[in-house]
Amino acid sequence: MAFDNDSDVYEDHAGLYHSGKRLILTPHKSPAPFGSSSYPESPNLTSKQMTPTDEEKGAFRDLDMVDGGYGSQYIPGPQKVLCKVVQTASASSDGNENKALVLGQLVFLKLYDPLFWPLKVDLSEFCFKVTVRAGFAQSNEVGAYSHLFKAGLTGFPHLAPQYHGFWAVSATCADPKYAVKVRHVVALALEYVEGRCLSDLFQPSGPFRNRFRSSWSNPQDPPTYISAYEDTRLSIMEKLMDGLMSEEFAEGTVSQYSMYLENKRLEEKRRLEESKPDESNKPDENSEENKPREETVLAEEVL
Repeated sequence: MAFDNDSDVYEDHAGLYHSGKRLILTPHKSPAPFGSSSYPESPNLTSKQMTPTDEEKGAFRDLDMVDGGYGSQYIPGPQKVLCKVVQTASASSDGNENKALVLGQLVFLKLYDPLFWPLKVDLSEFCFKVTVRAGFAQSNEVGAYSHLFKAGLTGFPHLAPQYHGFWAVSATCADPKYAVKVRHVVALALEYVEGRCLSDLFQPSGPFRNRFRSSWSNPQDPPTYISAYEDTRLSIMEKLMDGLMSEEFAEGTVSQYSMYLENKRLEEKRRLEESKPDESNKPDENSEENKPREETVLAEEVL
């Protein structure tokens, strides 16, 4: 699909992702991750299907007139919106694939809309259709969250937000030539986690403690106090490292990490006990090694 002018892109974005917009989401199955040498080729796409035709190449040249964003709410790439669930499927329940949505819940929605996908890409993706490039991104990210969910590593207290599944949204176009056509945009639904940047808690004199209130919380709820003192920063780093390593070895290969830590301990031991080379290779006794869905309606708020 090509645009006759730049304003069509802005109009489409404003029409699809404005505050208060209602989206009808239906469950969708994501393809297995593809598009990288780390993954097998997609069984449903041939090389010819993944590369643009001469006609489509012409459309890409027209699209290249679009330069960057149209205000603070449009950035090429996955479109990220904050939503509130206003209606759920009558038979909604947690399953093996994802955590069910709850009425009134805030959800972070990431939409892989090829219409707003970046046109300037590196050489490794240059020869692929924009729809295929968007498919690369969504299949990889959805595959990662699905894997972590099945491993029990999403949602509090884990590092990754809760995974609420993969969905499809029906969308139209502002361009009169395509107004009657309906296309389907796929979306990843995640738990909404409101955070604060640590840099906001630093002054020239150093870190300080401040109170924050969520933009979406009940005004009667007490504020949250956050500090940027050293113990807080170290605690954050501890959780980040623990969460990342848990995700890295989610296949049950934690022992590899434990062995790595053990080897590092022994290496330090050898350095500190040069006078006892025969004892430095003894294993550490405290080694870690020894230890049917219906459609759901979301009322959308743009982030």
